[in-house]
Parts: sequence; structure tokens; C-alpha cells
Amino acid sequence: MIKKIITLFFLICVISACLPMLDYYYYPLAELGEVRQSVGVNKNKGPYDTILFQADYGVKIRVAMAPGAGSRIDMFMNIPQGVQVKFRDNLFTAKDLLSGKMIDKKVDTLYYYERKQKIEKDFSSILEGDTELFRSFNSIMRVDRQYYIYIEWKELNFESFKLRCPGLAINGKEYNIPEVTFTKKSGFFVYPIAG
Repeated sequence: MIKKIITLFFLICVISACLPMLDYYYYPLAELGEVRQSVGVNKNKGPYDTILFQADYGVKIRVAMAPGAGSRIDMFMNIPQGVQVKFRDNLFTAKDLLSGKMIDKKVDTLYYYERKQKIEKDFSSILEGDTELFRSFNSIMRVDRQYYIYIEWKELNFESFKLRCPGLAINGKEYNIPEVTFTKKSGFFVYPIAG
């Protein structure tokens, strides 16, 4: 019976071209933040590795550590039409919670897509919001412009650390992204076999 179950399991994995695998990730936690589960292959749920902040004027900020106990921090900022955002500085700081060691990283560029075209902006630029309407079969979706910040950070090999992001001015009003504590964890997640 066990052999049949194992055989069936591997047959399903081969047909779907996916396999559950042990992976490492960083679980985020912050005051006023909502922890979210990332979406993996074939819309399978990934690890809880993203935290969402609802800022002023409808601005949404997501911060995540790339899966695989990676060395990249991703920040996504959705800005609705009529809203302007400006970073007060370009300094991100990580503090190891075990040793107290601090590492700073300056970021110079960020990105957004407009009509499938990737556009690069200077980090000190004013970020203009925009909202587009997309039609699906029976509904209309409003989608705010999303800016991306990717921070390659090879020195981040901490088991647990606090991340401080630069402050913002949203329509001239000061907003501080709460500090995020990331803790290394592991779990099984579905990944493509060839990829």
C-alpha cells in the first residue's frame, strides 16, 4: 500500500512537472504589518515571507526577503493616481539580532513598468502614482502603478535581523516604514522539476 502511495505521488509530480522541496526563507514581523504568503508554482502557496504595510493616501508597501535564504531584499510600492512619493534618503540598514552587527546598503535606482516597458528611475526622484483599469471577462480591475526595488545584499547571512528602510514623504506628509524583523525558517514548498 505504501509503495502505491509513493508511486502515485511521484507520478503526480512528474505529470505536473513540480516537486515539493525543502527550502529556507525569512519570516517577517513588524508593527502594523500584515504577513503574507507568497505564491509559488501553479499558484501553490509559498512561504510566509512578505509583509504588507498600508500607508497614507492608499499607498501599499510590501517588503520581502527573496526565498532560498537568499541575499536579496525586494520592496514593492503601489502608488495610486494623484499621489506622489519621495524617499527621504537611500539608506537601508540591517542589524543582526545575535551579534548586534550592523550593515548599511545604499540604493540608487528603482523600477516600474509602463506598457510592458521596464523604466528605471533615480532613487531620489519623485514617484508619481497612476491607476489603470483592466477588463477581464466580467469585471474591471483598478491597478495602481507599482515600483520595484531590488537590493542585492551578499553580506546578509544572519539567522535573524532587523531591517530599517528609508523614510518617505507621501504627498508631503512624513511616513516611516516600520522596522521589519526577519527570522530564518524552513519548510516544504512546490517547485518546478526543470527550471
